[in-house]
Amino acid sequence: MAHNKNGDTPLPIDMAAIRRTVEVMRAKRAAALKSDNSDSGWLAGLVECDLDSYQEFVAQLRVTLDPDLLGYVPEMCAKTLGDTRTTRTLIGDQQLDTPFFHHGDLVVKGDLGVGAPFVVTGSVTVEGVMGDCGPDSVVAIGGAVKARGGLTSGEMLVMGDIEADVVYGDYNDSTLHAGTIRARLVIEDDHQTIATVKADLYFDLFDYQGDTGTACRNSCARSWWTRSSPPTRTPTRRCSTPACSSRGCAACPSSAPTWLPRGAEACWSSSSAGMDAPPNVTAAAWQPSVHCPTGGHEHLESW
Repeated sequence: MAHNKNGDTPLPIDMAAIRRTVEVMRAKRAAALKSDNSDSGWLAGLVECDLDSYQEFVAQLRVTLDPDLLGYVPEMCAKTLGDTRTTRTLIGDQQLDTPFFHHGDLVVKGDLGVGAPFVVTGSVTVEGVMGDCGPDSVVAIGGAVKARGGLTSGEMLVMGDIEADVVYGDYNDSTLHAGTIRARLVIEDDHQTIATVKADLYFDLFDYQGDTGTACRNSCARSWWTRSSPPTRTPTRRCSTPACSSRGCAACPSSAPTWLPRGAEACWSSSSAGMDAPPNVTAAAWQPSVHCPTGGHEHLESW
């Protein structure tokens, strides 16, 4: 996956206009909650400094964050910018390492990795896997998300619904917040999900932690493979060579295979040895996805 410094021309921000928007939003929130301090000053703090661009504005989310109010960020930006939204398309796999902002819908023709504050006022459609990497990433999307897979270890808020084959949340300091999640498999691996979940298989915080974690993972694997017909692929093996930092390298056949969940890249699998191959499933059918400097990035083609 190519690392993308975005290469965007910064979108100028009218601080006076966005301050007026925030004043109106705060007044409505205070009236609804019957409190003059309903947001603890966080929204006002976001627009206190004089900034030059929306990219600078969303960059603040890395150092100041109120998860309960994060949904106001794409809303205030959309209201300030008005009817200027566009649909932007990014071609190929994307790794966003600098603050990203877009007013409108975003389409990615590949995988999308987010390693910095990321705000889109509309919906996001990703042909491959969409994942963030907390704590550096903070994701706020004003519309819906549609992707082949969703992987999150950071703070991610989707004002609309999420539709994917697999949604996997990892790391206990952040939250995945959405309207409704529709997926074939949803896993909360010590990562809280605040959403209505409609899934064929759903392992929540209580099902997928502590001493029961291994049993749940094996149960998940057995159930999943009775419902799926995956393509036959050559397995990728975990590399034990000190010079290789990829955690998975097809160029090192001497290392013992470690089976990872499909779509789990190095960023999201760094805290785990991976998922054991399910019983009665050949190694070639259990296809991991890894980021390897020698073998390149191998991503999920289909479930």
